[in-house]
Amino acid sequence: MAPAMEMTTEMPSGILTPNYIDSRIGELVSVDGVPTKETLVKIYDNLDYHHALQAFLSGIQIASIEAMRTGIESFGPPNTTVLLFEDLMDSKALWLTPNTTSVYMTMWLELGDEPYIIETPPDVLGIIDDHWFKYVTDFGRLGPDKNQGGKFLIIPPGYEGEIPEGYLTYQTNTFGN
Repeated sequence: MAPAMEMTTEMPSGILTPNYIDSRIGELVSVDGVPTKETLVKIYDNLDYHHALQAFLSGIQIASIEAMRTGIESFGPPNTTVLLFEDLMDSKALWLTPNTTSVYMTMWLELGDEPYIIETPPDVLGIIDDHWFKYVTDFGRLGPDKNQGGKFLIIPPGYEGEIPEGYLTYQTNTFGN
């Protein structure tokens, strides 16, 4: 056994890297705190898997709303085509998150360089989302129009022109909504 040095400090066991860790992805092996090549491959494969999973999960909403856009545009052009469903949704609906207790109406709003005006009637329940399914605003019962109907001005990304008064004004991050 090597003699103890005069200035020796005991290393707390809690900060040492163990040689073996039993993990969810299997045994991870280190030598003197350095992972083996096999352990590194296992860790990076796991990291690649999680990045791919996150990419898939992040794409679900854009794939869903893009399918909605394509479906709506199969009936007519954006900004003028409104689909009103006669029946409640059921398990046959090809929507990502419909419920079975609401009558749905939808349209595709395609913004250009200028803001777009949407007039809503009183006593409705609605939402405006951007192309990433990110919330822009509510209208009707939960909206700033307080269920009285309103005039909404939806502003496209990068718009720097004048904003007229008398509208409920909202900026969106995408040109498609």
